[in-house]
Amino acid sequence: MVHVALPGERWEVEFFADRGPEVEVFRSDGTIGGHEKVAELLRNAAD
Repeated sequence: MVHVALPGERWEVEFFADRGPEVEVFRSDGTIGGHEKVAELLRNAAD
């Protein structure tokens, strides 16, 4: 697996011997959160 980090974007590229690569792209909407956002993410992860 290869992780590529770009400003506002991250790619996960996984290579397989028996088929082609799989790519997943994660994009940021540019919003930056603080401690409230961390608390929200932890609450959602606990559900």
